[in-house]
Amino acid sequence: MTLSNCERVLCCLIWIGGVLYSIYNVFLIRKEFTYLEDTYNDFAEGWLPQMPKKDVADFEWETVMKVFRTTAHYFIIHVVVSEYLRSYYIQLVPYWQSLISIIFLLQTVGLFGLLSILLQSVTFNYISLGKRKLVPWMTTGLWMTVVIYLKSAHCAEYLAKYFHFTEVQGYIVMLSLCWSNLRCLSYCLDDVQEKYKFVHFLSYCLYLPTLFIGPFIQFKDFNENFFGHQSTCLRERFWQLVVDLSRCIFWIFITEMSLHYFYINALAYQPEILQRMSNWALYGYGYCMGQFFHLKYVVFYGLSTSIAKFDHMKTPPLPKCIGRIHLYSDMWKYFDAGLYKFLVT
Repeated sequence: MTLSNCERVLCCLIWIGGVLYSIYNVFLIRKEFTYLEDTYNDFAEGWLPQMPKKDVADFEWETVMKVFRTTAHYFIIHVVVSEYLRSYYIQLVPYWQSLISIIFLLQTVGLFGLLSILLQSVTFNYISLGKRKLVPWMTTGLWMTVVIYLKSAHCAEYLAKYFHFTEVQGYIVMLSLCWSNLRCLSYCLDDVQEKYKFVHFLSYCLYLPTLFIGPFIQFKDFNENFFGHQSTCLRERFWQLVVDLSRCIFWIFITEMSLHYFYINALAYQPEILQRMSNWALYGYGYCMGQFFHLKYVVFYGLSTSIAKFDHMKTPPLPKCIGRIHLYSDMWKYFDAGLYKFLVT
């Protein structure tokens, strides 16, 4: 049965009205936090004195944004030097991209974090010399066990005591190990017939734009950066980079501004407030949680793929808005296209 145009418009208006009303109810919940004691340090001062306090309870968002703000110069140097070498000494590009990532890691996570990530790459490069496909999967499981141990309170306390390892450093190392685990596995499975120099493998695993925030790019797609045909002119790629980064900055502003008025992340630590919320507020809370999750990865993946596309990388599309995904089976197909492509192939 096909709906008429009038019925379609009516359904659309009802859906939009319901979403907006539920979001408005979430906005009203902000008043519950006015006199609430900030036990978990979930809030920070607003951008301006007259603005409400800001929700900073999402550790991943706050950490990644802080790292980008303090290390933006590394990404600029990466782009400029890579473009120069690609024009005149293309054989040096893998060496440079490995070097800049190592320097970045040394400053950001220290020597222990750097050695942990390098050890993972060395381990996978060694097992890639064999022909058995079961070994890479077993090694992947081993490194995931290491990541799980790094997340434990006992390990965090030990690293803080003996290596002066901060919580932020530990989180960046875990993110890097998880993404590198996928990249190492992709290399071992995709690159069975022909083996490249270790530096090509290392530049893939440590590629700075996608090092700790993704998205996942398969080795065969990454490899076209060095050996594929590159026809897009510098001016065209530069303006595309400006447009892409401007879009990311816009969504960063929208997300940061919304965190002053919608306490989506802090609510997760206040079950007593959740119990008092109306059904409409709960509907809106669930919707806003999904939208914040979507915007977070639009920003993360957008920042990394903007630079990667400038580097001639073949990147997956950005996450599709969850408001346009109506089947859960389509969620990861369109939300994380790079990971989905790897899983199905």
